[in-house]
Amino acid sequence: MALGTAQALACEDITTEVFGYLEDGGRGTLASAARVSRTLSHPALAALWRRQNNILFLFRVVPTFHRDEASNTHIFGADPTKEEWERFMSYARLVRKLDALAVRRIHSAAWNSVTQYVGHMPLFPHLRRLRRLRVDDDLPAESLRHILPPTLRHVHLIPGDGMQGVLGRVVLSRLMHVHEFTIACPRLGKDDEPREIPFWTFANMRALAVQDVDLTPEKMRGLAALPHLRSLKMEVRSFKNGRMEAPPYVFLPLDTLKLKWKASLGDIRAFITSTSFPQLMVVNLITTRAAQDDGVYTTIRAALSKLVRECSHSLRALSFVLDDDSSTGMSDLDGMFDVVVEELMQCSCLHTLELSIYVPSALGMSLRVYDRDIRRITSSWPALRTLVLNVKWSYREADSVLQHFPDDDPPPTVHTLAKFAQAHSQLKHLRLPYVCIPDDMVGDDEDTLLLDSLPVLDHGLETLWLTKWGVLKLASTDTDERSLDKQAQAMKKYQQPIFEFAYLLDRLFPHLHATREVNLQRSWDPNTMKPMMSTVNRGADLPSCGS
Repeated sequence: MALGTAQALACEDITTEVFGYLEDGGRGTLASAARVSRTLSHPALAALWRRQNNILFLFRVVPTFHRDEASNTHIFGADPTKEEWERFMSYARLVRKLDALAVRRIHSAAWNSVTQYVGHMPLFPHLRRLRRLRVDDDLPAESLRHILPPTLRHVHLIPGDGMQGVLGRVVLSRLMHVHEFTIACPRLGKDDEPREIPFWTFANMRALAVQDVDLTPEKMRGLAALPHLRSLKMEVRSFKNGRMEAPPYVFLPLDTLKLKWKASLGDIRAFITSTSFPQLMVVNLITTRAAQDDGVYTTIRAALSKLVRECSHSLRALSFVLDDDSSTGMSDLDGMFDVVVEELMQCSCLHTLELSIYVPSALGMSLRVYDRDIRRITSSWPALRTLVLNVKWSYREADSVLQHFPDDDPPPTVHTLAKFAQAHSQLKHLRLPYVCIPDDMVGDDEDTLLLDSLPVLDHGLETLWLTKWGVLKLASTDTDERSLDKQAQAMKKYQQPIFEFAYLLDRLFPHLHATREVNLQRSWDPNTMKPMMSTVNRGADLPSCGS
């Protein structure tokens, strides 16, 4: 047994996996494991030093390393001994991920001492990922050869004033081999004399995430020409299409597109019209409707139709978020399913769909999901695993939303929910704004539900989010305040069978382990939901798009 254990621990893949679980336990846990035996020492130290969130921890291995009050930086008080250098370097060779924010706190003299000892070799010869590299006047130039080795593949760059001079050119020259870039803001200098990091010229780039960018034809051509670009995430401030000099920009290898659009809706339509993404698998669009945007319905549908049509055979995950910050109303966008275009309905390989519409509270009541909407998509997306339909209201609207549906056009019912689940056997995560129980399912005592009309399913749904649930009562034609108050009292009366609702969920989804009611009736004591949570346990989050 002992021999088998020793042989297993001698396998690097096994020890890496085992000690990887201990990394979140803190440095103390791994340091203790490293002292247990010689067999455990190396893999435990490798896990301990693999990810460093503060480079000062490494330098403090040298006893004479301390903070100099005069310069407000850290220096070596005396030259380290040979043994101290060897221990220092043995740990540095294990570092794979490094947070570079504290690099500026180490004096250039200390970096010169490191260079004298290691010679032409970098301090971190196996470094792969570098976070928070802030390039400004406080960054020691002597550190660049050590924190930007040829092995580096992912860099999170925070440009500063130092990017405009020699230091910036040196940094960029050492990043040409990097595969993944995250750039906080590419613009440099003053607004009247702007300069930008030419991120669209890095030929080896596989993934790019850039914030607050102004898109121009030059950048679009450069990005589309990158032969290995697979993932593009941008926060777009403006899109200047200019005069089309060639056919649409074709992003042939791109499979992941995530855009946070800060420009107008017209600009996002122009962007999608002038581009082509034939191999997209993951799409995440976040856009804001401003007061000057008209024709929301037409613009959004045209953009989504063009985007989805090209990649219908490859699309796996789509997330669309519309945030309306105007005060003029949603105009022609009346329902949440107005954005579900026919091209999207035909994406048979889609496994994740997230639609989120946020509007001012005064307009929230007009933004609804109907029972007919769920029935419409019942035969679509057989491979669906995650469905999120998210509508934001004020508390007052959420409390009364179920009362304002037309009699002939109700909200989603539990019967439709059951049929949808039966048609999507792979569904694991579901979020709906509300689900309703028809009043003919309520027993004569008004405290029980008649569940015989529902099938007994062995469905594998794991997570269910509901903003609202309740018994569906026919809307009254009276609109005076007194009648509406009586409706609210009746609704409250019929929403008591909490235990019965738990049984209903268990009948449909016996594997459900997380249910979150974001906003039930505010008059309820939250503790009354605890018995229900003994059947379905609250607390897990829905996964992000494309995860």
